[in-house]
Order: sequence, then C-alpha cells, then structure tokens
Amino acid sequence: MLMHVDVSFVNALSGQREMVTSGSIVVSRPAMTLLERVPLQLDQHLNRYTAATAISEAIELAKKYQYAQAQQKLMTAVEKIQKSISSEEVRAPFSLYRFSSSDAIL
Repeated sequence: MLMHVDVSFVNALSGQREMVTSGSIVVSRPAMTLLERVPLQLDQHLNRYTAATAISEAIELAKKYQYAQAQQKLMTAVEKIQKSISSEEVRAPFSLYRFSSSDAIL
C-alpha cells in the first residue's frame, strides 16, 4: 500500500459537508528495467555520481581493511562508466590504470 486519500467537499445539492476515503492506492513498477536513451550531459553526470559513490564506498571498505572488495567496487564502477554512452564522447586528459594484485602495496 502506498497511501489512502481523503477527499472533503460540500455537496452542492444538500449543502452538507461530506468526506470520501479511497481504498489502498498501490503503484506497481515493471519487473525489468526500462532501456531508454538518456541525454549525453545527463549520462556524464550519472557517471560522476557513480564514480563518487564507488570511491566513497571503497574508502569505507578500505578503512575496514577490505582492500580486495574496495578494489572490486572501483573496478565495477570503471566498467560501468566505460560502457556508458558518454564514455566515447569525452576524452579525459588522463587514462584509467587497471590495477592488478601485483600492484598492491602491502
């Protein structure tokens, strides 16, 4: 159930104040994701959000000494951003470096 709606009004014929309460209102969502083209600028902002969220979560994991999970979180975000529609449109002045376990500093 999402909500109930109460409508209060004055009946024009009787002049009496009346109230009607709805039953449960439910909003259903499709089980599958809807594929839709998003504007390039919106996709770039979504990528920024994805990156910032992944970095924040990776930092929290690293604080708990869960370095492998932190690295995986970052790599998943990189892969998602690379697959986005804006990844080919804008070339950043830097490149992404793919870390391997041999690069880890212990």
